[in-house]
Amino acid sequence: LTSAGRPEEATEVLRQMTVDFPDDAKPWAELSRLADWMGDEDTALEAMEEAARRAPNDAQIHVELGNFRGASWDVAGAERAHRTAIAIDPSYGDAYVALAILYEHGNQADKLPEVLAEANRANVDPGLRSLIQAYVFRRDKDWQRALDAALAARDDRDPVRRAQIIGESLERLGRPDEAFPWFETMNRLIAEGPRNPTAQAAIYRNMVETNRSTMTADWLKGWTPDVLPRSDDRASPVFLLGFPRSGTTLLDTM
Repeated sequence: LTSAGRPEEATEVLRQMTVDFPDDAKPWAELSRLADWMGDEDTALEAMEEAARRAPNDAQIHVELGNFRGASWDVAGAERAHRTAIAIDPSYGDAYVALAILYEHGNQADKLPEVLAEANRANVDPGLRSLIQAYVFRRDKDWQRALDAALAARDDRDPVRRAQIIGESLERLGRPDEAFPWFETMNRLIAEGPRNPTAQAAIYRNMVETNRSTMTADWLKGWTPDVLPRSDDRASPVFLLGFPRSGTTLLDTM
């Protein structure tokens, strides 16, 4: 059904499977992946949480759970899930890669060398260790070694970031003509990704336009003090606002 372009029907089939086979993690995991493909991050996370409850010893499911938690800005929860996967299977290389990506995205790059050391001690697949090495060398701005490590890394794990590191390293080494095709590869991989970024971008633009048309002066005048219940025993919330790449992730981490 999904391959035939009927994901809504596929979703209904998977939901019925969760009822028919309540102890099986697979329908929940597949429902999560399908929801992620459709851009429904909340459902993807909730379904993978259910899958993890039913498969407490499945390292792959816990890595995927960590990825979804990370995408929802739950950095601590993502770290717990990846650590659970490592505890289940200390040689499961994807868990170390996922943890390294989480730290890099979350402005915790100082933790990358320890992840690499753990992966080395666990004798993880050399191609995956090379990918983590590339992250470490990139952090240290050791561009030649970052390039060598990224080229030696497997291309079936985080290929977008691998292509980015190769391109960036070549550029920093004064080899822009060689770097350019790698950036083209990076952009192509993103466009061909399972999350359909072009469609997601359209959804985001439509959401912004809907909000703009909703938030009018007349709409604001309709607000009354009892719209939101007030509680004096709750701390005032803090809102972090900013354009992409403006430093909100760093501020949130701090």
